[in-house]
Amino acid sequence: MIDVNAIEIDGKDYIIIDALEVNNNKYLALCEKDNTFNYMFRKVIKEDGEECLVKLDSNEELDMVLKEYKNKHNRKGDENE
Repeated sequence: MIDVNAIEIDGKDYIIIDALEVNNNKYLALCEKDNTFNYMFRKVIKEDGEECLVKLDSNEELDMVLKEYKNKHNRKGDENE
């Protein structure tokens, strides 16, 4: 059996598909449970001692996180060849 971590955002359930660290920030890659083509990245911040998810600050931050996500998964694919 596979363990799946899910969280609710704006009334929808999202599955955590990956966690990344970029420039000392933690990010989660999430896909909607009922529509896996709907995905997003959220930044993890600490607020009052608890981890919270927030939207990314800019398109540049999104580009940086997407690039790292692609690099991470391309490397994994290369290892299996």
